[in-house]
Amino acid sequence: MPLPVSHHGFILGRSRVIIRLREGAPVPYENDVGRYLQLLDPGGPTAGFFGRFPGVRVSRLFPRTEQQLVDLVKGGRWEVGVTRPRLHSYFSVDLPPFSDPTRAAADLRKWPSVEYAYVEPLLGRPPSAAPDFENQQRYRGPAKDGIEVADAWSHGGDGTNVALVDIERGWSLSHPDLKPGIMLVSGGNEKEFADHGTATLGVVVGLDNGEWGVGIVPNARSVMVVGQRSAEVDSAGNEVFSDLPLATAIVSAIYAPGLERGDVVLLETQVSARGQYNLPIEVDEASLQALLTAAAYGLVVVEAAGNGSHDLDRIKNEAGVFVLSRSAGAIDSGAIMVAAAEPIHPRGRKNASNYGSRIDLHAWGDQVATITTKRDGTTPSWTQGWNGTSSASAIVAGAALAVQSMLKANGRSALEPRQLRDLLVQTGTRPTAQGTDPERIGSMPNLKNVAATLGIS
Repeated sequence: MPLPVSHHGFILGRSRVIIRLREGAPVPYENDVGRYLQLLDPGGPTAGFFGRFPGVRVSRLFPRTEQQLVDLVKGGRWEVGVTRPRLHSYFSVDLPPFSDPTRAAADLRKWPSVEYAYVEPLLGRPPSAAPDFENQQRYRGPAKDGIEVADAWSHGGDGTNVALVDIERGWSLSHPDLKPGIMLVSGGNEKEFADHGTATLGVVVGLDNGEWGVGIVPNARSVMVVGQRSAEVDSAGNEVFSDLPLATAIVSAIYAPGLERGDVVLLETQVSARGQYNLPIEVDEASLQALLTAAAYGLVVVEAAGNGSHDLDRIKNEAGVFVLSRSAGAIDSGAIMVAAAEPIHPRGRKNASNYGSRIDLHAWGDQVATITTKRDGTTPSWTQGWNGTSSASAIVAGAALAVQSMLKANGRSALEPRQLRDLLVQTGTRPTAQGTDPERIGSMPNLKNVAATLGIS
């Protein structure tokens, strides 16, 4: 977003002038050299300048010593007739907020020790800009079609002070709309699946940089990923991936560095068991135990319900127990399980989405606009058609992080996993105009209702 401009035409809140001192001026090349400049001109224009701009700082422009800069210039191959620069003569004059840098530069040119002064140009957009698709991300908009992201941001729910761990198979971590330095905690990064993981991260934590799109919580303090398969390099130099036990990725996420209670782990996966395809991961007993452990550490796990069109209340384990039916007493993992629905309210279930009493929430399962990558796993791209419980779970993970961020921004503690789950369910938008849920897909998060319920204004 551009900085505001006053009626005088100068930039408000950001003022810097660059000066070049005359050769031989007895000023050390270091920070905070204003006192030396004043000594060179006692009672002259220099003294008046510091009075007009209280708090001004004059510091070296380059983060090097004078000798390093002299040696740098000396070591170059200079063509005949080219004047060698005096890099150690350049200083930055950082003015207090809302100063007029044009006036300051004019004043500085009057100093006997200053050879030249100018207002530093503002860094602009590159001449070849990425597309901006933010207006297509309608799931971020007002209820009943969206989850009210703007309202959450108005209360501090932009992700500040919260962290995300995404568990799946691949990402393009160098995408320009993602925060640099995303850590691969464990496992491998499979380029074949980078389009999916990149889309996930774009929905949740895509940067607010005027390009591509914007995530629900773009200012998350930390973003980490866990690969579901191990990676090794064979004798021919090729990266080879092999399956890991399903639960190990969840445990790896628990150990991810710097996580705090209330942070979010997103499970973008589905499994097949006992001849049934595309089930949620907690049908795996060990994974269920890992999820229980994650909840004990205060980690909010958002779990995709899967795209198998199954009534989860009918899913049994080997012992014939209904493992996903709340009415049958299934163990509560503590995770938020998410179904996929049509984008526009009243909202029906997407045909492929699983459903049942175990479902807590739903979100858009079609027409989700987000970043992605081409099949090479590295070339940035964009889609307007991400779908299924994958897109829905990413939206809900973003909502969960926004709530925790709102709470922390207002001096309150993050909610425990089940507390947050219950709050999102109770305050969410029901799928029908009558407020009913005939297809058992739960509510869709409504962050405006959440803020009101929490008394955050």
